[in-house]
Formats: sequence, C-alpha cells, structure tokens
Amino acid sequence: MSFRTISGSLQVPPLIIRQTRGWQSLLVAIGAGLLGFVHSGVLAHKLIDGLIPAAPAFAASGLFCVIMGVLVFLWPARLSLAPDGLAFQSIFSNRRIPWSMIQGFAVWRFRNKPRGLRILLTDNGAFDLPSGWPLPPADLAKQIGQAKRYWNG
Repeated sequence: MSFRTISGSLQVPPLIIRQTRGWQSLLVAIGAGLLGFVHSGVLAHKLIDGLIPAAPAFAASGLFCVIMGVLVFLWPARLSLAPDGLAFQSIFSNRRIPWSMIQGFAVWRFRNKPRGLRILLTDNGAFDLPSGWPLPPADLAKQIGQAKRYWNG
C-alpha cells in the first residue's frame, strides 16, 4: 500500500490525488467507538427495563464506527484525472465525470476559510468534493482545470 498523495502526471496518466485526512478520521472513529462501548457498559450495569436492549445497540454502533474509521484510514478517497475525465472513488461513492460535463469550479467556504471544492456541471448540477486533499481547494481546481484543457482542448 502506498501513502503517496499524488502520483502520475498529465503526460503519464492517470494523475491520482489521494485524500490526506486518514489520521483524523481514524481518531474520530475510535473516539466514537469508545463512546459507544462506554455507553453500552453503563447501560448494561443499570438494570432498568427498556434500557437493556439499548446496550447491544450502543456496542454495535461503537464497533461500526471503529470499523468505518479503519476502512477510511486504509483506503482514503482518491481523485483520478485521465484523458476521458475525472473519477472520484471512496468507500461510499464512485463517480465518473467526462471532461465535457465539467463547466467550472467553486470553492465553498466555512467561517471564511476554504473547505472544499464544488465541480459545476453542464446539466446545472454539481458535485462536491470533500475536504482533506493535499492541495488547497483553489489549487485543486487549477489542477483539474489544467487537466481538462490538456486532454479536452
């Protein structure tokens, strides 16, 4: 498994950009998992009718959070730029967008800081890329735009 965040180039496609927020998602998932396990332990010790069935649910949700965090850590999202278009792949989503469908880009902000990139499509739709890439959103938009001009003219 390679942890390089950017591989390939426009001349040697595909250009692959991997998300870099694996550590943060792993820590959040482990924290949420521990919280679920603690809640299940607290509920299991309180023998109150109606709460006992909730204890296994809290334990299961804690285990689910830990498993998802490990998966996101091991297989971060990736963005592939190739001659036929852009492809976004994550655990939850696989999306291919041909260059002809991409109209432009918009950086979305939270508390006046750039947080993500919205890809504007020609059918008046949009595709939001999550945050956590090795490039700031504006630079990521420039890289995608450069790839589109290089391969699509």
